[in-house]
Parts: sequence; structure tokens; C-alpha cells
Amino acid sequence: MFPFEKNEESGIPLWVQLRNRLVYLINSGHYRPGDQLPTIHEMATDLSINYNTVSKVYTSLANDGYITSKRGVGAFVNGFDAGESKEQSDAIEQALDECIAALTDLGLSHRDVEAAMRTRVRKLEQETGAYLTHE
Repeated sequence: MFPFEKNEESGIPLWVQLRNRLVYLINSGHYRPGDQLPTIHEMATDLSINYNTVSKVYTSLANDGYITSKRGVGAFVNGFDAGESKEQSDAIEQALDECIAALTDLGLSHRDVEAAMRTRVRKLEQETGAYLTHE
């Protein structure tokens, strides 16, 4: 069964809760590049969620480059560089390397850097509502 619990008391729409959970599972490595996600029907049935709600989540994840859906085949997790040009990928890697170097110079371990980055991204999402951009 898919690891997700609805929070019916939350002010966050159900589809956003599910989307956030899937993004977390992808970013944390639970789902790796190339892994196939459950079908929309399977997930909707397992979680007792409307099919259209799950479909909206998958569409949003595909629009943001997290997954690629192939009709009749399934939805698959993309690699980090999916949809990016080589130049864009190199620029992202360079920016991340500079950030990591600056933080390790401040005494943080690589695990500390990762935790700090996740915390900061969550805070920015809460402040800007960025996770809601594809409603």
C-alpha cells in the first residue's frame, strides 16, 4: 500500500497533500529515477480518493518534471536532469557546488547541508505558496 495518510483537518487541499507526499518520496529516494508509480486507478482505490484527484496530482507532477506519464504504460519517476538542457544542468550543478562549499566552510557536514536545504525549501514554499503553482 502507498505510504500516505490524509489530514482531513488540514486547510491544505487533499490533492496538494498527496502531491507533496509524492514529491517528498521522490526527493528522498523512496522512488528512484525509472521507478514506476502505482497507476492512478490503483492509488485512488488504495487511498479511497477520487480518481480525478489523483489524476490532477499526476498531471501536476508531470508538468513540474517529476514524472513522465505514458498512456497505457504508466507513470515513471524522472531523473534529476529530466527535461533540462546540458547547459542548464551544468549551471545548476555549479550553483549547488558553490552553495555546498560555502556551507561546509561554515562547518556544516554534507548531511547538515542537505537538512538545511530541505528546511529552507519548505520554508520558502510556505512563504510563497510555490507548491501551489499548478492548481
